[in-house]
Amino acid sequence: MKRKISKFLSLLLAAILLLSLIAPAALAAGSADTVYLRTAEDLVNLSQNCTLDSWSQGKTVYLEADIDLTGADFVPIPTFGGTFEGQGHTISGLSITGSGNVRGLFRYIQPSGAVRDLHVSGTIAPTGRKNILGGIAGQNYGSIVQCENSGSINTTEVEAMSWFSRMALARPTKGSWETSRKQAEL
Repeated sequence: MKRKISKFLSLLLAAILLLSLIAPAALAAGSADTVYLRTAEDLVNLSQNCTLDSWSQGKTVYLEADIDLTGADFVPIPTFGGTFEGQGHTISGLSITGSGNVRGLFRYIQPSGAVRDLHVSGTIAPTGRKNILGGIAGQNYGSIVQCENSGSINTTEVEAMSWFSRMALARPTKGSWETSRKQAEL
């Protein structure tokens, strides 16, 4: 009798351990329309997935923790058409360098795109063309709500103050931004 109880308890314990390994993965995956970001690697993967205009449309991305991009192999998110819920978290250590005329954490926010309740800090120090820059988005056709950008913009452009004042958050090209702030040093 003790042997049967021991076997049963062993099988039960093994089943519980197996379920405890499967459950977090299932919760992290969410549905096909929901993405959860917890690490710099998650943000890098999001950037890689957003190379197609349609990939992010209809998706909701939740930033579940503060993310430090210092030392990460991150490139700006090419295009975004979903909803990015920052949930008050911060993406710090953003470093935008290299050449390109549209630069920001998001290069383009599509008309269907929205970025909400996000704090971004870092340095924008591009080379070559640099006529459309923003800490959150280079060009915004969607909406940016309750967001904040802080950091520095390093440039030798004579017109730095004029383009910075318009585009520290995002170039508001047909898009909207509400209750958002910018803080930076030139």
